[in-house]
Amino acid sequence: MAPTPQEIPQVDTKETERVNGDDLDGKRVVISGISGSYPRSLHIKELSEILYNKVDPIVDGKPRWNYHHPEVPKQVGLIPGLDLFDGQFFRVAYRMGIYMDPMSRKLLEHVYQAIYDAGVNPEHLSGKKVGVYVGSSLAESNKTGFYLGFEDKTGLSIAGCNKSMFANRVSYWLNAKGPSLAVDGGCCSSAVALEQAYQALTRGDCEAAVVGGCNICLHPQTSIHLGRSISLCLDGKNKSYDKSADGCVRSEGINVLFLQKAKDALRIYADVVYSKVKYIAHKHPGSWNRTTEEVTEFLKEFYDEIKVSPRDVEYVEGFGAGDAEVDKTELEAIDNVFCGGRSDPLYVGSVMSNVGYLESASSIAGITKVLLGYHTGQLAGNLHCEQPRDDVAALREGRIQILRDHKPTARSYIAVNGLSVTGINSHVLLNGHYKPKDLTKYECNIPRLVLISSRTDAAVTKVIEALKSKPIDAEELALIQNIHSSRINGHLGRGFTILDTDKESKTTSLCEKATYFDSGDRPLWFVYSGMGSQWAGMGAQLMRIPIFAAAIEKCRRVLEPKDIDILHIITSDDKTIFDNILHSFVGIAAVQIGLTDILLELGLVPAKIIGHSVGELGCAYADGCLTAEEMILAAYSRGLVSVQTPFIRGSMAAVGMGFEEVSKMCPPEIEVACHNSTGSSTVSGPADVMTQFVADLTAKSIFAKEVACSNIAYHSRYIAEAGPGLLKCLKEVIKTPKLRSERWVSTSVPQDRWEEELAKFSSAEYHTNNLLSPVLFEETSRLIPKNAVLVEVAPHGLLQAILKRAMPSCANVPLTQRGHADNARFLLEAIGQLFMEGYYPDIRQLYPKVEFPVSTGTPHLSHLVEWAHHEKWKFPSYASPERVASSTCIFKISLHDAEHLYLHGHRIEGKTLFPFASALVCAWDTLVMVAGAPLRASSAQFRDVILHAQPVLHESRLLRLTVVLQRGSGHFEIEDGITKVASGYVLLETNKKESAETEGSKDSVEDIVIGQDEIYNILNERALKNNYVFLCNLKVVFTNRGEFRGIREVNPSLTAARVPWHGRWETFLDSLLQLNVLRQPHDHISQPVFIREININTDIHAKSVEVADLKVEVCSVQDYTRCGGVTFKGINFRNIVKSDEDSLVFDTTKFDPKYQVKDIVNVENGERSGNGKVLRSSVAGDLESLHWVEAPAVESPGIPVKVHFAGLNASDVLKVKEPFVDQHESSDGVYGMDFSGSTEDGTRVMGLTRGAAREYAHAMPQLLWPVPAHWSLEDAATVPFAYAHAFYCLAIKMCLSRGMKMLVSGGAGATGQAIIALALHSECRVFVVVGDVFKKNFLMKMFPKLNADDIICCRDDTFLNRVLPATNGLGCDIVICSTGQYKDAYIQCCGTLGFTLDIHQVKRNENYRFKMQALTYDRCYVCLDFSSLFVRNDIETFQRLQRLVAEGISAGWVRPLSRVTYAPQDATRAFRTLARGAHLGRVLLRVHDATSRVETGEWQKWGVNVKTSSENLTHTDCASNLLKQSFSLGPVEGVFVVIAEQVNDQTREIYKTLLENLDVQTRKMTSIKYFVVIGINNSLGEKVCVSRAADGFPAMMLSVSIDTKVEGSLLASYGDIVNATGRGLQTKQPVIFAQYPTVCEQSLTQQIEKIIYVNLTGNADSKTLQDFGVTKDQAQKLWVYLRDKRNIYIPEDEVALLSVEKIRGMEETLKESNASAEGLTAFIPFVDTDELTATINVVVMPTLTQGCDMRDDEFDASDACLYIVPGLQGLYQRYNALCERLKLAAVVLQPGLDQPDESLSDMTKRYTTMILKKKGENKKFYLLGHELGVLSVFEIAAALEDQGMTGTVFCLGGGPDEFMAELERQLFLAHEGDDPESALQEAVARHMCALMGYSSPQLDAALRDAPTWPQKVKESVKALRGRVTHSMQYARLLIEAVYARVMKAKHHTRLEPRALQSRVVVLRSPAPLYLDPLELQCYTREPLVVHDLLAPLALAADDLRSAAIINQYLDQETIQSFVKKTLCFTYLMDSENYFNVDDE
Repeated sequence: MAPTPQEIPQVDTKETERVNGDDLDGKRVVISGISGSYPRSLHIKELSEILYNKVDPIVDGKPRWNYHHPEVPKQVGLIPGLDLFDGQFFRVAYRMGIYMDPMSRKLLEHVYQAIYDAGVNPEHLSGKKVGVYVGSSLAESNKTGFYLGFEDKTGLSIAGCNKSMFANRVSYWLNAKGPSLAVDGGCCSSAVALEQAYQALTRGDCEAAVVGGCNICLHPQTSIHLGRSISLCLDGKNKSYDKSADGCVRSEGINVLFLQKAKDALRIYADVVYSKVKYIAHKHPGSWNRTTEEVTEFLKEFYDEIKVSPRDVEYVEGFGAGDAEVDKTELEAIDNVFCGGRSDPLYVGSVMSNVGYLESASSIAGITKVLLGYHTGQLAGNLHCEQPRDDVAALREGRIQILRDHKPTARSYIAVNGLSVTGINSHVLLNGHYKPKDLTKYECNIPRLVLISSRTDAAVTKVIEALKSKPIDAEELALIQNIHSSRINGHLGRGFTILDTDKESKTTSLCEKATYFDSGDRPLWFVYSGMGSQWAGMGAQLMRIPIFAAAIEKCRRVLEPKDIDILHIITSDDKTIFDNILHSFVGIAAVQIGLTDILLELGLVPAKIIGHSVGELGCAYADGCLTAEEMILAAYSRGLVSVQTPFIRGSMAAVGMGFEEVSKMCPPEIEVACHNSTGSSTVSGPADVMTQFVADLTAKSIFAKEVACSNIAYHSRYIAEAGPGLLKCLKEVIKTPKLRSERWVSTSVPQDRWEEELAKFSSAEYHTNNLLSPVLFEETSRLIPKNAVLVEVAPHGLLQAILKRAMPSCANVPLTQRGHADNARFLLEAIGQLFMEGYYPDIRQLYPKVEFPVSTGTPHLSHLVEWAHHEKWKFPSYASPERVASSTCIFKISLHDAEHLYLHGHRIEGKTLFPFASALVCAWDTLVMVAGAPLRASSAQFRDVILHAQPVLHESRLLRLTVVLQRGSGHFEIEDGITKVASGYVLLETNKKESAETEGSKDSVEDIVIGQDEIYNILNERALKNNYVFLCNLKVVFTNRGEFRGIREVNPSLTAARVPWHGRWETFLDSLLQLNVLRQPHDHISQPVFIREININTDIHAKSVEVADLKVEVCSVQDYTRCGGVTFKGINFRNIVKSDEDSLVFDTTKFDPKYQVKDIVNVENGERSGNGKVLRSSVAGDLESLHWVEAPAVESPGIPVKVHFAGLNASDVLKVKEPFVDQHESSDGVYGMDFSGSTEDGTRVMGLTRGAAREYAHAMPQLLWPVPAHWSLEDAATVPFAYAHAFYCLAIKMCLSRGMKMLVSGGAGATGQAIIALALHSECRVFVVVGDVFKKNFLMKMFPKLNADDIICCRDDTFLNRVLPATNGLGCDIVICSTGQYKDAYIQCCGTLGFTLDIHQVKRNENYRFKMQALTYDRCYVCLDFSSLFVRNDIETFQRLQRLVAEGISAGWVRPLSRVTYAPQDATRAFRTLARGAHLGRVLLRVHDATSRVETGEWQKWGVNVKTSSENLTHTDCASNLLKQSFSLGPVEGVFVVIAEQVNDQTREIYKTLLENLDVQTRKMTSIKYFVVIGINNSLGEKVCVSRAADGFPAMMLSVSIDTKVEGSLLASYGDIVNATGRGLQTKQPVIFAQYPTVCEQSLTQQIEKIIYVNLTGNADSKTLQDFGVTKDQAQKLWVYLRDKRNIYIPEDEVALLSVEKIRGMEETLKESNASAEGLTAFIPFVDTDELTATINVVVMPTLTQGCDMRDDEFDASDACLYIVPGLQGLYQRYNALCERLKLAAVVLQPGLDQPDESLSDMTKRYTTMILKKKGENKKFYLLGHELGVLSVFEIAAALEDQGMTGTVFCLGGGPDEFMAELERQLFLAHEGDDPESALQEAVARHMCALMGYSSPQLDAALRDAPTWPQKVKESVKALRGRVTHSMQYARLLIEAVYARVMKAKHHTRLEPRALQSRVVVLRSPAPLYLDPLELQCYTREPLVVHDLLAPLALAADDLRSAAIINQYLDQETIQSFVKKTLCFTYLMDSENYFNVDDE
């Protein structure tokens, strides 16, 4: 039997209402929703659990502050989640949100939850008269917006913290049009809000109202003030009505009620009968105290007004203050009003005992407790009422009982009482609403579909889980569905569940989904399918749905007269029932009518409708063109005609081809009946022909299958006979055709005919045409948008496969499914899916209608709301004034400070440099200070240290070294304002128990034989430029002194040494680095650039330093250097090429013309050198310095090859620009790696070797290949490196397999081409990334097998979006990355188990960081450096490469590459081509015709047999014997004499005799080719050499001139002399004079202009070098210059971005000092632009002990302080430079501007008073007087001594006499004229106007014409008005004050000095007039101390010596206090001492 439709109960919508009887007017005000947060309660459900489980949520509650005060209780009830807020949902911008009061934020959330609890969608309230009333009182955070502004001070704080916005913001969010009020009634604020809302609802001012109360506790001071008005308990227990009541506990609460008219409410908790608030505290204002009479009168008045007897009140929710007097008064008043005539006791309770004193939220808290009682049927009992008080008669006599335990309620009248400290009392009367609960009332036959949206999908899941956890409550679900019946903005999570009850009566979920929803609108299309969707029993389960059953009933009534039982047709499980085609037509139509009715009843209206075949009848019904009756009859007619009309035996078949394809294959007898899609069609025709056609298609592997059609070939010419009959029948059914709407798109009429009459109407003709014409579904479906949602309305989703294939981006939702066990459930899932797609079906229509309001006990809903609390929001909390050290520190380093004097010993190249070691110690110190550990006593570990540049130290310039340390990771950066010094990681280490070797340890096997002097001679001779503290320039003698000569001795193998410990970590660490430089295996310039690890163990070191010298252990294998407690690991150096700019030059003016050589071919008497030439660079970073020189004679194994062509690579460019790219290679002859040429027997070969750019090379046989006959040598040179590199990557390091997918970057390069060739040969798919289309076309031409789409042109990481889709998201098996950019993107292209090979040869010690996610899915990242093979000398790999390349050549796929070839003299052009990447393939040098520059290179010492002779060569026999001994060793070809010592008369004769003897002896020898005399600052061999040259013998005298008299001058290195000798021999001159080029001192700007060929002068400051068109090479050259010459490190890629302003700033910073000013400028150089600070009397200065952000109120009077009495200018800014290095606090006493007429004596007294107020009890003082201040400082000191103090007086610049003399001199320079006084006035006025920004001849004339000083001032102010930014009042005061001070000083009369007990220290500036400073001895009884400064009086405060001298005279206590202080920047962890902005 088919199920029958369920009877829907008829619901009487008229509600029964009661409040003292019926309220037919519907004016009842009810509470329908509640929400709130309370202590330890996020929502009402948790509050209920606390109340009914009698949990104390406060006793363990700690306040939000750390504050200790006896009046502040330790317990506070805190609400959770105050720092959480879903600002996005409420459309609150982040910037506004951070300024919002946290109460306002949480209030918004609870308003939503209260409305949600009422079952109301907040969007339904939009535009309605909804009132918002929020009660709040004291808002502790509302001032922070004004005074702190959190992040900045903007007007947003007003809107954020203004209490009126609490309500207004809610109204804005709701778009409410009702009243919006914030009310303040103290503790009764929420009651006042309720009263206002109640009255507004009663008057009809609004339809609904939101009532809220809020209170949070942020500030302890509130507790102090509040506790002085009311009683606060100290134990955290609010003992309401108890004997031991001792006050309340402050607590937080945010609560909301939602009020509605009863007629509108879906839920009713209670009726608000009445609410009243009144001020009654006339006798005790400002407290809770009331008289019993006052309260009694108020309560009686309340009940008299509403005509309700107090006896009817069953319970009173009292205030319960916990105060003895207040509680007593309240209870007595309750007794007076409520207990008269009462038979049962009245129960009184207070929620304050449970949750504390909520202040302004208290009233709603009490109401909420009552509402929970109504809801549960039980009132919650009090806490902490162990002994009810016995001083109240009503309690003693039983008329009143305290509700100590839970008590059932009759749900009648309950009163809520309240009172406020402001004098207000409140009273609210509630009446409970009761409607019994019956869960069986709304049972139904189908499962319950629940549609839910929320902020996130997780929140949706939470609601579903909650519903599953309890029995199905139809009323609860009705509330939920009412909420989600329409969109809620901001809900990004959607889901649904289908709930049912199992056999055990437990709720189960049949289906559930939850996901993210993007809220985009999508068009809804109804799709009606046709024949074929029918199946037996297709409507059986759907009949359980009333709407469907009603539709079938209509069809039944229509078809019953025609003897058709439609109910049987759709519910029968007889599979033969549809053999009758008529049954199929009516069955499909009936189901479609039922499903359409369901969709329309649910409110799902389609945007478009489309039908397939007979499905267009469903379209007509959905479009309103046919009624249900008409549709079912039309279907009946169609079926009837089909049955009655005789047709041929036809057939239909589905074919897996589109119309365009299948139509070409169809026989003439067959037609395409249905155009389904591009891949599907249905054909019709005679049965036999169709059978054969299907067989033919199947044989061709084309899908074809006959379909059931009752042997009727529909939609073909074979059913044309049915047309007239059908038309006739349809005309009887469709009597009045209706116009089709635009929604219905036709599939039976082509689109180009839609405007014809046939297509416009849903007529009999239209539907007849539908039967006879082909179905054009494919053509019409093209109109479906890509984002449409397609709902297939049919008994089965017949078209799903077609729709999904044709429109994959659309969402397809079938309503039913053939054979599904429960199609009703399937339909519910489909409806749920439509909800997931963004529609809102009204599913309430599917179920019995629920009567509202819902029954009592229907579960709360507010707790189901879950917010998107993805971030924490700050809120203001109390902050104690605590200053915390940051991890940033500025070290201020001066060569004059005692702790930095050792730096004088670190002079390099005539400059004093700040050592790297000292910089690292600064980082260590910063870390220790941040950690609060002992300085220099805590072990540390450095790692990954990068050393950039050593700043230059100057005598008159301060070095500010900034160390920035990242807490946690330990990453640090050190910079000096211009350049980065060092960076890396440093962490504190726990001292490990390791044994340290001490002096007694066993020494190395080798004896330590190299002493200190020899060590530093070696370092000097190496000319280690800028290496480290010990490195020097090529023409620099090693000038390190003192502790920096730190290596005592070393052994010959340099594996052991001894270094001293001087107690200074800086020089000790430096010595260890010196040893590592000494160990470098070459004689080139080195500089440490990277240290992998430095371990400093202070415990081990402390034990080790007990011996005099520490042993150093060096291990080459493990790469460490260890000494004491210090271990260095992995020190990397960069090798710097010497610049020829610093070499010796010849004085060619003294050349003898007869010896001039025009064409120099070689060195050795015209014979060619057998070593050939080699390419080298003479200037680091300069490609122009590339040249060819003679190669050194080196014995190396291998086959000699004459090189014809050499290949260059990108790494060669780095070697020129960055000579340290490979520290394992020599800096000479390392360019190029592959070559082609010929062997000695003429064999043509190609191969690989290091440094192939040379004429002759020795090649390893394993890396040589014969050149194929058909290749030229130029062809051959392109092959070895590229293909060997490719094989190394893919055949040796990887296992390349056929079919792999590979991505190659830089495919147009040589290696890229070779890799592509190898990959294509292996039949791999290759993706290639190139930079432009030209390169793409080139590759397509080179490799025709490459797919054009696989070659990607891009210069960014967009290739990722091409590669991944092309590989279906799987990625490539191998990725070749040959670029340093976009490495992350290449790694992402790597697939599972894939490899990323990084062949980008980066050797700059760069760190590359990529995410560990890159290594997931078993992916590997491998860095490959092909050149490393030569370091390892891997013979086996060489042999494999040789074989692989040879096989590739034989196979023919290894072939020459494209190239560009340059002549040897064009080497620079070749390198530039490589640098630009403007080439395809290889760059070659044609080497065999290279010519050498006139330079022989440096003489090599390798393999030379050295013998030492002690013969006295001044004797002829001895000279002869020496030569004979030399001949015995081999042929003697040269004699070299070096005369380097200072020559005097005696030594001159000795050397003269020696040279004469050697001359005589060598004239006899035919083998002599060289006779050279080298003189350092002498030319003793000139006569001998001239004579020899004249006689035809070889001779050359090289006289090197060095000025040694100038201090700091540079001596020549032997390397320079050797090079000069080699060059000199080529000139053939007998006498050559050489000297270093004169160095012209140029500014930094001039040097930069010289390098980049740009004039920077006069250009805009913002213009960058890039704007000037500086090339990459120029930028590179400038980068090297700044780094190596100026010790300035700037990242290379940032050089071109240097602006003119930045360069000028750098130059300004590098200046030694400013020139001294003259005239008035010397005393008043500037004016203060801040008019406020200029008038402040006391300014606390930033010093080493207190930062610039130190507040005045943090000044500690107990600490020592320097009080500065300023000069004439009187401004603190003048002393910034002086104070910043002081080791004590400093204060400047500014004279101000308001007392210009004050005498100097009065000013002195005022200063004294200011100091006494500031000093406190400290009895020591430090005073400093400068200029005018010197005249006052002694009187101030005397006054302080009279107070029992002693101290030190500093006279900066000199004493009073020096100042007066300098003042007279400068005033004389400042003015001239007949009237000195008038001229001085004019000078002062003119000078001050100029400083303020205005000067003109007109002003000068006006000043001259003004006769008096006041008039001159007036003229000055008049001239300034409108021209300067200063106020005119300030300008006037400033001019007058300066003149007054000048006059005070000028007319000062020296008083008789008083001898002080204090010490006087004079810091004396040089002066034109010498005065004896000892005259100041009369001012002190202590010995006078005088120090000389170099700066004049005006700049004495800027002299670096000044601060150092002051620090020298501080007492020991002050110094010790300074040592304990941190030098790091500090900051306050609060705001203005009161608030901090925190997240909880």
